[in-house]
This record gives sequence, C-alpha cells and structure tokens, in this order.
Amino acid sequence: MASQYDSIKTAEELLKEVAAHGLSTKPEDICRAQDIFGRSEVKELIRLANDNGRLNGFDGEPDPRGTYSSGRVGLSKYFYQVAFKIWSWEDATRFYNQHSNFPVMDALEENKMLHQQVKELNGELKRAKDDRDVEHRRCREAVDAEQAAQKKIGQLEAEVHDRDMTIMELKAKLYDLMMKEGK
Repeated sequence: MASQYDSIKTAEELLKEVAAHGLSTKPEDICRAQDIFGRSEVKELIRLANDNGRLNGFDGEPDPRGTYSSGRVGLSKYFYQVAFKIWSWEDATRFYNQHSNFPVMDALEENKMLHQQVKELNGELKRAKDDRDVEHRRCREAVDAEQAAQKKIGQLEAEVHDRDMTIMELKAKLYDLMMKEGK
C-alpha cells in the first residue's frame, strides 16, 4: 500500500505536512514517518524538536531560548506529536529530556562542568599529594641525617671522654712517678 507521505523526503517536510493536514494514523503512513525520522540526522531532529518560532535577536538565528518571536509557528509541537506516535513513549521522553528539556539539559551541562572541575581538582590534589610526599621524604632524610649526626657526635664524645680519662690516668701516673723520684 502506498503512504500519503511517500513523496516526502525530509523530517521538516513531514512536520510541515502534519502542521497543514494533521498526522495520519494509518499503519503505512506511520511506517513511512518512522522511515523519514529514521533516515534523518540527529542534529536535524534536534533542530526541529527545538524550533518554537523564537529568535535570538530581530534578525537572529532560530533559538529555542530566544526572546523575540519570528512571527511563525514553530515545528516543535508537531515534532513531538509525530515522535510520540512513531516512537515508544520511553524513547520519545528520552529524546525530549536529552535535547529539548532545558532545565534537564542545563543540569546535564552543569553536571558535565562539575565533573570537569572535579577532574581538575583531583589533578591538583594529586600534585599536592606528590609535593607533600616529596617534602615528607626530604624531611625524613633530614631527620635521618640529623639522627646519624647525633649518633656520630655521641660516639665522638665517648671517644673524647675515653681519651680524657686516659690523659688523666697518665697524668696521675706521671704525678706518682714524679713524687717517687722527688722523695
């Protein structure tokens, strides 16, 4: 069977036809609409889904968040009329949330930005930890060197004490010898 949408090639043409004459619910027309949407690029579908007739300036480009009316009816309401008829409810809702639901899109964008910030902060944290570890190793080496020096000082002081004791013993012997000879 032939579909009334057989001559239509693009999703935009289909939406203009639906805007003019309504959506046909005959199975062959629904299948043709599915085929047209299926062969369309995602960017084109997103553009049509967000076409609400707004502009980002009097002479601006179409902008779903724009503040100026272009004087024409947007295609987004027809897009979702067709989408919810030819796609499953879950798929149409997912497409809306990912591409047309601005609060969700803003939250996803903010989430993406926050993930990037977390990644950057984790990098800074790793660098700070590495710097801390390097400083800790330096401090540990300095403490170890100081302890080794203290140990060496202790040994040298013990040697000096032993020599002092030997000197005192020798002085005592010398004194004893001098006393014996002097008698």
